[in-house]
Amino acid sequence: MIRIEKLLAAVTALGIAAACSDKGTGPVPPGPPPASPPLSAVVVALATPNSNDGAAIVTLTGPDVGTIQPADSHYVVFSRASGQDLHVIVVGNLSAGPLFTAKISGTHTLSAYSGSIQQVATRGDSILGSLSGYRVSVSASP
Repeated sequence: MIRIEKLLAAVTALGIAAACSDKGTGPVPPGPPPASPPLSAVVVALATPNSNDGAAIVTLTGPDVGTIQPADSHYVVFSRASGQDLHVIVVGNLSAGPLFTAKISGTHTLSAYSGSIQQVATRGDSILGSLSGYRVSVSASP
């Protein structure tokens, strides 16, 4: 009988020790967030203070930039690559918003790309002396 009591006391002690351990069956911490899909294209957009823009020279800087397509069927684009810079001339009745889309090869993040405005001309072919108020933004293509 004493043997059963000792066995019962040992089993009870083990049960209490297991219940008090820090290795409970609580929730599993979440894993790392899923990797974002690789960037396949970027959209280069213009912010302009004027409504009479007829042409712009824009530089897109970043790795593995491929072909470009105008964002509007009334825009004509010309481009030349130089290292990681793609110099693009966009001609048309330009307005604020997307100018062109550039295909991207490789696995790069959006932060690897930037844009700048180099020159703007009016629809009457006058080059603007100041680029104040002009901005170019680069965003991921949907």
